[in-house]
Amino acid sequence: MTEQNELETSRLLLVDDEPIIMVTIADCLRRAGFEVTATTSAKEAVELVRQGTFSLAIIDYAMPGLNGIEAATLFAQLRQPFMFLSAYSDEALVSAAIAAGALAYVVKPIDPIHLIPTIRAAMFRAREISALVEHNEQLTRTIDSNRDVSVAVGLIMAHRGVPRQVAYDMLRQHARRTRRRLADLAGEVAAGAEALFKVPAFDTAERRTSKSGAEPDDAAT
Repeated sequence: MTEQNELETSRLLLVDDEPIIMVTIADCLRRAGFEVTATTSAKEAVELVRQGTFSLAIIDYAMPGLNGIEAATLFAQLRQPFMFLSAYSDEALVSAAIAAGALAYVVKPIDPIHLIPTIRAAMFRAREISALVEHNEQLTRTIDSNRDVSVAVGLIMAHRGVPRQVAYDMLRQHARRTRRRLADLAGEVAAGAEALFKVPAFDTAERRTSKSGAEPDDAAT
């Protein structure tokens, strides 16, 4: 995607309870080519996100009513990417912002033009995270939609001690190397496991017989 096309599809949500700062930053971002929706209320911002997510939300940390962290928690639940704009540089606050899922933390006052590189970097990271989440969800749907694949992946995870994604990749790579369909290979793995689980366990008398070489009845006489 070119920079111009990226800007054309970039919708920003700016949230700051200081009207002058909000208008100044919003105007600068619009001149840079972004589509900006601005509000002084974190509560209104959450309602706007519920109506449709933005490419990035830029939130003031300290606001009356619903504060930045509370809004960020709701944004995270709604899968809305966000960054913080704050007058505070306290390490604890920065750590709390990162823990909440912030893609960036910028301390103001700042020249609005200097915000643009940070905004673009945060948007790029947000797209990467979104693609990863979609990939993981697709993987889950693929595995869960086929019982044999699900069983085979679970067996590989247990045997090799690897995460689900790695186990699935191992199964898929083996299918490619052997030029077989993934479902067919998974079916064989699952069938083999089921056959193994059907082998009856020795009872106590049989265990003694196998160790002593005597029949259970002979041992009793």
